[in-house]
Amino acid sequence: MEISAFSQDLRKAIKRTESRLYENRWLPKKHQSKFSKKSVLQKP
Repeated sequence: MEISAFSQDLRKAIKRTESRLYENRWLPKKHQSKFSKKSVLQKP
C-alpha cells in the first residue's frame, strides 16, 4: 500500500512538473528564460 501511494504522489509530481514546462513553453521568451529553468530545478 505504501508503495502504491508513493507512486501516485510521484505521478502527481511529474504531471505538475510537466504542466509547468508546458505553461513556460507558451510564455514570452523573456519570461521563459527567467522562470522555466528556475521553477523546474527548484521543485524536487
